[in-house]
Amino acid sequence: MSEVTFRTSEFLKLIEIIKKISKKNQTIVSSTTSLRTYYAQLVFEKSLLNAISISKLIPSNNDEDGYKYLDVSSIASLTRNLIEIHHVLNYFCERNITDEEFNFRMYLASYHSSITQERIIDRLGIPPKNGLFGADFAQSIIESNLENNTVFSNLSEVQKREILKGKRAFLFERISKSITPITKNQESGVYNLLSNSVHSYPFGLNNYSNVYVRDHFDNVGLAFVSIEIGILFLSSIVKEYLFLRKKLASALSNEEKSEILAISEMNLLDSWIQKKF
Repeated sequence: MSEVTFRTSEFLKLIEIIKKISKKNQTIVSSTTSLRTYYAQLVFEKSLLNAISISKLIPSNNDEDGYKYLDVSSIASLTRNLIEIHHVLNYFCERNITDEEFNFRMYLASYHSSITQERIIDRLGIPPKNGLFGADFAQSIIESNLENNTVFSNLSEVQKREILKGKRAFLFERISKSITPITKNQESGVYNLLSNSVHSYPFGLNNYSNVYVRDHFDNVGLAFVSIEIGILFLSSIVKEYLFLRKKLASALSNEEKSEILAISEMNLLDSWIQKKF
């Protein structure tokens, strides 16, 4: 492709490397003894499945015609999810935080999960006896642990009310704004682009126009952003996970470790932004 370079082969190579790490995961599962590594593994495996789904949608070569008739909004949705997965991993695994703060995050995640499940059951009209086993009891235990946590106790009354209503994941915003492979403004713009492209109306309709006009927001541009951002955030997830679980690095050759670094250090987003069509 003459106008933008799709790093499709790099993306696929990254997936193959992650598969090797995932396979190694299964052999040392007994060593996953802490909540931090347990949640990290869950998030890491989710990122792999997400990336595999993207790989099944993208064309196997750089032929521009292959991107003209692509359900690019589905790729955009999956890439947006990778950004969220990246931040969730760092939310659970942020370095140099106290055990009390980590426990607070775990309690908060469990509490918000139980709130969400309760709302879904209620809105679907599922009778309580047919719903989650012991849901009310479990939620009361989680809520009690949350309220007795010192981090929660030190919050303002307004923040406490918002948390107990399930409105916010406290401290999550700090992670999403400080730990990112691109600039904060770029991530905000990319996330907004991907989000609006998922919707059917009105922005998302531009991706399926019968009139093919080249610009940053056409379906080829959206496909490029989706794949490039997917690479940057996926490689960041891999590096952070390997830092946390160093045993898994033994599954990789020195060449593969170097490839992860090389793939993560290249960023074609800036050149795309400056591109004139």
